[in-house]
Amino acid sequence: MYDCIVVGAGIIGACAAYDLVKKGKKTLVIDQFPLPHSRGSSHGPIRTLSLTHKNPTFERMGLDSFSMWKHLEVESNTKLLRKTGTIYIEKYPFADIERREQSAIRNGLNYAMLSSSQVRQIFPGLIEVPEGQRGYYEKDTQTLKADKAMACLHEQIKVHGGTFHDEEKVEAVIPGNIVTIRTNKGTYTSRSLILAPGSWASQLLQPLGVNPPIRISRATVCYWKEPTPGLTIDYPVILDRGVDRPKGLKEVFFGYAFPSDEYPGLRKIGVHYGH
Repeated sequence: MYDCIVVGAGIIGACAAYDLVKKGKKTLVIDQFPLPHSRGSSHGPIRTLSLTHKNPTFERMGLDSFSMWKHLEVESNTKLLRKTGTIYIEKYPFADIERREQSAIRNGLNYAMLSSSQVRQIFPGLIEVPEGQRGYYEKDTQTLKADKAMACLHEQIKVHGGTFHDEEKVEAVIPGNIVTIRTNKGTYTSRSLILAPGSWASQLLQPLGVNPPIRISRATVCYWKEPTPGLTIDYPVILDRGVDRPKGLKEVFFGYAFPSDEYPGLRKIGVHYGH
């Protein structure tokens, strides 16, 4: 009998399990793939962490997460964060960057609103910003070494007494005062359950009468060779909402670019779309 079973060992499941084991809860983490793996949304060298958000709840979560990541750095003796700053580019009517400015004011953050010419002057060669667009520069945001963070979380869960079962697929969830989990390898019981299976959520939730509107899509990124190696290593992350949205696409759409610290001399560039 476990205090809690966590299904899914990605960033959400791992953070939940980490918190549970640190509170002394007997915890089992189940993942259907061998760990670590690249079949979810948590893998990759680098992710960016934002300090501002239009949703006050997410805003608070983002701010709180920094102290949590710093605590994990100390506990695991591993450097995970790097201060880069983030610049958000947007065209009129500037709704997103103005909301971010209000968020920064509420929380006393270090930021600057920049014209297109100021962006070009401060960060020469960073990005071509057309006249009429503006930039919001959030100076204290940081990037997170995602793969290393996942490895540290998994290790600390084990250090604090948690158990991992990878390459084990959950086949059924039987709710009740005591939850029963049936997998392809065994049956387990627990006082509580956390489901964090990412793209596979529908397979587990639909038999329980829950039908989340999940659509799976592949995110493709490119790595572009810098004309001068190390040119963008000290530049901020870019989130560019000034790019033209593909015809017919109604969802959120923006381009992004990271400094060249994932792979020396190569800069990660891609597009984000969805909700």
